[in-house]
Amino acid sequence: MDTFLSHKRTFDDNKASTSAQTSIVPKIKSRKYSQEYLNFGFTITEVNGEKPLCVICSKILAADSMKPNQLKRHFETLHDEYINKPREFFESKLKSYGKQKTFFKKTLSVNEKALLTSYKVSYKIARCKKPHTIAEELILPAAIEIVETMFGDNFAKELQSIPLSNDTVSRRIDDIAEDVEQQLFGKLRDKLFSIQLDEATDSNKDAHFIAYVRFWDGMSAAEELLFCKPIKLKATAIALFDILNNFINEANIEWKNCVGICTDGARTM
Repeated sequence: MDTFLSHKRTFDDNKASTSAQTSIVPKIKSRKYSQEYLNFGFTITEVNGEKPLCVICSKILAADSMKPNQLKRHFETLHDEYINKPREFFESKLKSYGKQKTFFKKTLSVNEKALLTSYKVSYKIARCKKPHTIAEELILPAAIEIVETMFGDNFAKELQSIPLSNDTVSRRIDDIAEDVEQQLFGKLRDKLFSIQLDEATDSNKDAHFIAYVRFWDGMSAAEELLFCKPIKLKATAIALFDILNNFINEANIEWKNCVGICTDGARTM
């Protein structure tokens, strides 16, 4: 009868069983790189651990491929024309790979700085209300001559990579304007604010609807231009309200946060 009864396993039994299972789990050995692997054209790279890297084709193999037979198989299969090359040949390849890697890092750094400089110069042009062509025609050539005179040709050549064409400056200014606008919208979505409205006419006698917004930004009161929209139809009260209401809705700003509206007292306002 006892043969068919299932006895409860005690804690000691479970522990012993677990220990037995744990003891039979094989340990994964991680092989280390050896300088002898350079004879097969392989160096080492640190990408999620040590992995072999071929200095000829720049291919990174798996970590478990850090074995002489597997590295040799890759070398003889894909690069058999280099089988009889001396070790000095692969050392030269390794140095070339290191220089190429350093060059790419340096180029990336220069490109990032050139892009940032392009935005900063475009921002200055917009603030000073200068034509966009001034960057390519005056600012960049003058900067190159200044740097060339003060620091030498090598530093001056780096300035030539700064994109400052007419179209580029225009795009940079548009990007900056959109970013500033989105930052303003983000502040107004969770703050109380008031609006000041006005109607103005430019030099071409075209009517524009202008709105300023005031709100508390931290511990100080801030005033910003909310929008300046052309009045395409007749400047009636309904037309002006539609322009304002559509802008508020498109910007995802809540009307309930508006605590005051100020106008110049005109009938249409």
